[in-house]
Amino acid sequence: MTPPDVGLHAWIDATAGLAGDMLLAALIDAGAPLEAVSNAVSTVTADSVDLVATVVSRAGLRATKIDVVSVAQDQPDRSWADIRTLLAQADLPDLIRERASAGVPAACRGRRSSARDTGKRGPLPRSRELGFDR
Repeated sequence: MTPPDVGLHAWIDATAGLAGDMLLAALIDAGAPLEAVSNAVSTVTADSVDLVATVVSRAGLRATKIDVVSVAQDQPDRSWADIRTLLAQADLPDLIRERASAGVPAACRGRRSSARDTGKRGPLPRSRELGFDR
């Protein structure tokens, strides 16, 4: 049992891949406040994207769908170094910054291991390949 002062935990098995917008929607559907998540995103990439939540029905089940809508004319193609700098400069609680900084390299490792499976070994993916530009 989780001690009461630890908070909530979720186990996510992403061994076969994971769509970021779907994970975000599931977390918001589970109770994460959309406004707090939107504020955190805006803190890192001001005037770049909006998060839009809608209720949908899929196969008879109700769910939340999150659309990450670009509000900037041209989204830059950011490297991991660029993203790390944005996170370091953002006014975020230390724990959130640390976890976000750990999560992006994990996504990159997943993309690189997928490339290895196909025999292609290339550079770490850039922001557009991770879906940050949508």
